[in-house]
Amino acid sequence: MKKIIVLFFCIILSGCITVNPAEDNICPNTSFVRDTSTITEFKDDKIISKAALKDLSGTCSYKKGVIKVKTSLEIYAELAPGIEQDKLEYPYFIALLDGNDNILNKKTFIAELETDAKIGSLIIEDNNFTFPLESSNNIKNYSIIFGFDLNKQQLKYNREGKI
Repeated sequence: MKKIIVLFFCIILSGCITVNPAEDNICPNTSFVRDTSTITEFKDDKIISKAALKDLSGTCSYKKGVIKVKTSLEIYAELAPGIEQDKLEYPYFIALLDGNDNILNKKTFIAELETDAKIGSLIIEDNNFTFPLESSNNIKNYSIIFGFDLNKQQLKYNREGKI
């Protein structure tokens, strides 16, 4: 089990965040939220699966008071040894923050993964995220964050490494 956990986090740390701005460079900064970039599913206080946000790429455009962000988000997931499950579902969010880190807009999605392989399954979710913006001149004051929508037990596990 320790080898799998070490492998899991090596793969996670190799991921990167890249958003390719449009020609007029209007993309806000993007990032994964550290405490919510991984999710661990539990059943009776035993780990049944783990997933991590691994890579992000996308483009931005601004037209008539609306900025449109199109992203591809890669999620790495694995089942714990001895676990049989046909499908995994992981809730995640995309949120727009202002310059003071206030959430202006947040959308939640479900990433669904058919578990053909128990370890190392990859999925890519395509997302379109739009929001109103008076002018593209102040886009650098905003940021877009990505993370898993965790319950209290999962967040505690991410912060403390225990349940």
